Amino acid sequence: MVKRKRFMIILLFVMSALISGCGSNQTFGPTTFPTQATTKTPTLTNTLSTAHVMRDLLPIIQEIGPYNQLYEIRDKLPSEFTSEYSADMLVEWIRQGFETSQSLTDPQRIQYFYGMDFAALISERDNFRPLYQLKADSELQVLRDLQSSIPDNELVIYKMYNEGVIIRTSDVCIGIDIILEPENYSFSDDFADILDGMLYTHSDGDHYDYLSPLITTLEANGKPVILPTDNNTIPIGSVLTNGKIKNLDWTAFRGEHFDLRFSAFYILTVNETRILHSGDNTAWKEFGDSEYAKNLDLFLYKPESMQGSIEEVLQKIPAKIIIPQHLLELGHGTGAYGHDMGYRLNEQVSDASEVIMLQWGEKLTITYPFTIVGYDYTHHLLPELPNDTFDGNTLDGTKWRDISYAGGIVQQDERLILTASNAQTSSSARIESKWRLEGDFDFQVDFQIAEDWDYPVTEHSNGAFLGVIIAGQNYHITRIRSSQEDKFFAWSTTGTLAVNRPATALSGKYRLVRTGTTLSLLFDIGSGWEALATVSVPLDTARVYMGNATVNVMQSVTTYFDNFVINSGSARK
Repeated sequence: MVKRKRFMIILLFVMSALISGCGSNQTFGPTTFPTQATTKTPTLTNTLSTAHVMRDLLPIIQEIGPYNQLYEIRDKLPSEFTSEYSADMLVEWIRQGFETSQSLTDPQRIQYFYGMDFAALISERDNFRPLYQLKADSELQVLRDLQSSIPDNELVIYKMYNEGVIIRTSDVCIGIDIILEPENYSFSDDFADILDGMLYTHSDGDHYDYLSPLITTLEANGKPVILPTDNNTIPIGSVLTNGKIKNLDWTAFRGEHFDLRFSAFYILTVNETRILHSGDNTAWKEFGDSEYAKNLDLFLYKPESMQGSIEEVLQKIPAKIIIPQHLLELGHGTGAYGHDMGYRLNEQVSDASEVIMLQWGEKLTITYPFTIVGYDYTHHLLPELPNDTFDGNTLDGTKWRDISYAGGIVQQDERLILTASNAQTSSSARIESKWRLEGDFDFQVDFQIAEDWDYPVTEHSNGAFLGVIIAGQNYHITRIRSSQEDKFFAWSTTGTLAVNRPATALSGKYRLVRTGTTLSLLFDIGSGWEALATVSVPLDTARVYMGNATVNVMQSVTTYFDNFVINSGSARK
């Protein structure tokens, strides 16, 4: 067997000065993704099991795998899972997963990509709203990263929606097939200030947005916007036109869809790096036989071919790195372009090529000479810490989401008021942050449990808890009451945390502190802070939650929270 050529791949972390410490580098060889995910990550399982509305999905989620299987699974879904809430939670799990992936070869990334396909299935009736929101967020994250400088010896490719990419060096920055979400039209001026030009492959709505002010703004700023027209007097694979944007040379070629409609494709050369962008072209025979197909560094490829197999195309065009494109293009519905199409390329590439799967908002960084490749999901620190005194009578929807179940009620009246229902045997009123904490952190909140909190006849109730979700696992401190005991209790879904201390207090303060990989859970009931427990946790971002709950008992519990304060740390969307 011919050994596949190896590249050194380094995980690059874009770190804010506010975050202590620095990212460690990781080196590894070629990606070897399987074509089907056969095991489930604890992250997904625990997310589903802790979201009670999704418990019935656990047997079904075990079947998650290639996209063609997901389509069959949809008919088995319980009705509550196809709700807007469930899709939102799955997309949030996906978002966190991509952001905390430790390498391009992380097997969990397979689950995140297939999870996107699954989220599309269950949100189709909602017009894929959660995924379009993920797309919109990724555009702003890329914009923020574009506003920083890069070294002279780097070339960066940002993965946008569908076949959209932004290619950037220290001298030039261009976009290809960029489609902004309408809610981000207001940022067109910001993108136009940074981009030196735009190339479009064709005018289909998933590649070219006639309504976008980005196009007119670029043109008004005197920057080129290239949209080639067909010339049916020349063969497929022939040069249509060419040009130059600063020190980047581009050449447009004549191509066509499966249905013979026109689509251009491009070769770009910058800093001695040659990049092929496929557009929607599916006819590669003539081009593959030409000199243009030789010595390519990157091939941004829509995996389709109407002239021979995809394997034959990739053998003829053996770029060093192949990035699958057009995956999960939502306008084509849930029956086309699943992420398994990208993973299958690993079986079809030549030994000289490497397949790298990127998600919206991720970037690929090449350092010259062409030996180092890195990636990062550009992240977005909040300008202000999301402290909350819960003033007024409306929960701040920019900071919190209501994740109550079984009749739990969230209210606000100059403080947060959470009420678990006595009409269900297990009920919870709780909220969860829409933001996440990075690195070391220290936060606290005041709590008060209503005086009428009864001792349950069976099982127990959680009068007030405060916790974090890190890498899909829950860690929290809670005040528990049962028929036999009153106590503070530290608990985790990992099964490694179960510490208690007798207590009768109904009010006080909770505090969670992470230093490195150590999480401390503390309480204060009038005598100063006391540590209940410490536990080892990952360095992943942390999402905050607070609430109350009853377990196998029909009992109403009301809890008040106030003065949520982040004493130290950094927060991001």
